[in-house]
Amino acid sequence: MLQSIALLLSVSLAASLPTPNAAASTTITEYLALAPQPPSTVLKWTQISYPSDVTKASDVQVSFLNSTVPEVGGWYNLDTKLGVQLSAKVLGESIYAYVAKAGSNSSEGGCCADTFRIFAKSDGSFRDIDLYGIVTKALPGLDAHASHTFDVKELNGKTIAFAMVAYTEPELDGAPGDAIVAFDVADGSLIQTADGKDAFNVFREAGETLSGQDASAAIFKIQYFNGTVGEEWHGNGVEHIVTKDGTSLLAITHRSMSEAVIFKSPYDYKPSAGGGAILQRFGTPKQYTRQKQTYHYFGVEESAAMGSITGGVHNVWYRTESEAFPGKETISMFVNTASGTNKAYAVEFVLNLQEQQAGQVYDDTIFKTDYKAAELSFSAPAQGGARAIGDGVFLVMSGVAGPGLEVADVSGSNFQFQYPVSSGRAPNLYDPFCFVPKAK
Repeated sequence: MLQSIALLLSVSLAASLPTPNAAASTTITEYLALAPQPPSTVLKWTQISYPSDVTKASDVQVSFLNSTVPEVGGWYNLDTKLGVQLSAKVLGESIYAYVAKAGSNSSEGGCCADTFRIFAKSDGSFRDIDLYGIVTKALPGLDAHASHTFDVKELNGKTIAFAMVAYTEPELDGAPGDAIVAFDVADGSLIQTADGKDAFNVFREAGETLSGQDASAAIFKIQYFNGTVGEEWHGNGVEHIVTKDGTSLLAITHRSMSEAVIFKSPYDYKPSAGGGAILQRFGTPKQYTRQKQTYHYFGVEESAAMGSITGGVHNVWYRTESEAFPGKETISMFVNTASGTNKAYAVEFVLNLQEQQAGQVYDDTIFKTDYKAAELSFSAPAQGGARAIGDGVFLVMSGVAGPGLEVADVSGSNFQFQYPVSSGRAPNLYDPFCFVPKAK
């Protein structure tokens, strides 16, 4: 009898203990700023909590902060004075933001911030860097402006910003082209590429104009087909990434070709070592000929519900570890509209880097990868950004669409959280990247 009781007790105790080697879920709390575009100017902070392995939007809790916390400090109810144009990001004890002192001629198109404003966490005070001067120095003699957004990282003992830039490209009859300009935020000095250039020119390093009769030429190069659109590719998102194995990457999105493109970083590798070469593409860029228009399907399943990307994409966000793809590194991006549902999507895809080999002929399958896509409640005519959390859940800013902050999952569930206004239309919110985790 005693042996039976002991056996029952041991079974009951074993059932109540965690399974060996099982990853226990923890609660993650972060403070996310709703960073408004003009005419609104004040950052409104939210508190967001969710299980680390969250799989449902409904398990994400969102509320406004009613007072500051140590992680937010002097950024609470921070008045940026001009609103952001279009993005803001946190790194260490500073918030970095684009602002337009001279006024923007196109708030929805992303052009043009003229100032890089840096806010101290201690008291919210700020200093400015002449962004327009940096960009024009890097691309002299061209009509060049900072566009959409930037990334900011600590690299080699410096805090470096990577700015997406729109400029007029003489080789394309003056059509707007895309470039990345990097600079030291301490003094605004230019950071050159590994081969000594003041900017990474996307068209000249990774573009081509000859694939109208041969789509395979536009696999490891990005097609520009003159006359199809009024600009090159309308670059918007940018992030400098160092992977777990130490590889440096530069990732961008561009709207006209509806994709994310990942390069071996031209700031860390010379061209002879692959710097500036395309390692991965994800999206459905158009392939033009004189007779027709077709699509590439890079990473995206042609038969998937999302279909082809028709409204462009915005913003990239890297995750070292993803609950959706255990052991894999991933990138999130925002899809403005897709053909399958005519809705916006948030997507997370797995890094699957490929180096082009001489003499090989490639097709779209070279960039095959795993991904998850969440259909959103809206379609965004412009702007927008997405960041994956947990497994198949996304924090999304809706750009010029109405919802503001949307929490969505791959099952189709979602809810919205809007920037507070006393009257009139809420301001546009560009991306969900201005956040700080709660200290453990």
